[in-house]
Amino acid sequence: MSGTTPERPSGAEPAEPALRDPAVPVASGSRATGADPGPGAVPRPSADGPVRGSLRRGQWAAPSGADPQGGEKEPPGPPEARRPRRAVLTTAVLAGVGVLLLGLGVAVAVQTRGHGTSDGARDAAASSPVASQGEVQPSLPVAIPSASGTGTSKQGAGGAKKTSPSPSAASGVLPSQGASATVAPAVTLPQPLGHWRLGAGGLGKDETGRHPAQSFNVGTSTEHGGAGVFNGQNSQVLTKAVVDTGPGHSFTVSAWAYLGSTHRGDLTVVSQDGTQDSGFFLQYSGPTNRWSFSRVQTDGAPSDVTRYRAVSIDPPPVNTWTHLVGVYDATDGEMTLYVNGVRQSTARDIYPFETNLSFVIGRARWRGDQGSQWFLGQISDVQVFGQALTDVQVRAVE
Repeated sequence: MSGTTPERPSGAEPAEPALRDPAVPVASGSRATGADPGPGAVPRPSADGPVRGSLRRGQWAAPSGADPQGGEKEPPGPPEARRPRRAVLTTAVLAGVGVLLLGLGVAVAVQTRGHGTSDGARDAAASSPVASQGEVQPSLPVAIPSASGTGTSKQGAGGAKKTSPSPSAASGVLPSQGASATVAPAVTLPQPLGHWRLGAGGLGKDETGRHPAQSFNVGTSTEHGGAGVFNGQNSQVLTKAVVDTGPGHSFTVSAWAYLGSTHRGDLTVVSQDGTQDSGFFLQYSGPTNRWSFSRVQTDGAPSDVTRYRAVSIDPPPVNTWTHLVGVYDATDGEMTLYVNGVRQSTARDIYPFETNLSFVIGRARWRGDQGSQWFLGQISDVQVFGQALTDVQVRAVE
């Protein structure tokens, strides 16, 4: 009816859910008033337990010890009390991410440093002392020069040895530390048939002991470790035949020569006598003004003589020690001349003849004349081998 409040249906009034405030510790003996403290006041517990807060729904959590959803109970306290824990967790996560980013940055920096140099490193490198070019550090292995022409030593004027630098020493390039250095194998030389130094121990001494020689009108010099001085008229050192110059026999003859003049004809350093002509001539050739390794076709009458010459590329220097090597290879008759270890030119003699008279230093036999082509200058370190030496072996001969 109008103006009256409708009556509620009969029956029990639905009970409103009981909400309890979380326990708030207070001093013992204090009591709570029955008045509602209001939304801004702090609730005060009663002596019988936690007090109730406002009856507005959702303002406080369920009372401690009971979970409305039936799960584990939440830690006591208002939501504000749990915010510091969340802040700590967030800070820890951010710190972990920062550490990972820092580690990644360090790794990138290290990788970049391996492929480049920073300005600071360049400044430090510019101010630090650097070894001079070609200087070898003791801690690094050094490759030994081979006898193949790189870093080999040659006798120079006045007996001094001249050494050509190896490519690694000239460029300052060193083997990397910890790597094994590459060393060329040693060159093996055959035993010489005879070796006359013409200095220490006497002019006629043969180092092999097989062919002692006699000297005639030969002076001595201290140059080149000792040498014989030849006057260009009658100086000679001779012994019995040393090398087989006949068909099918290869040989090599080597000597150091110091030419005193080029204003003459042929001047022979080493030869071996035949009946009319020498079996070979290692000499200075006046008509061509070149060093020469030569042979003749036959040991016969002057009208039958045909010469085969392997000559040097350049005219010989005067008053300079020069290493001469003549090689005869019987397999194809090839004759090769080397000057200071360098191949000069070749010739071919396919008609070699045997000579079994004297092996001579300082002259030759030509057209039946035993005393011709006398050498003017100095001679040292004469060696004879019973085979054709290779290019590498020639460079290894003293």
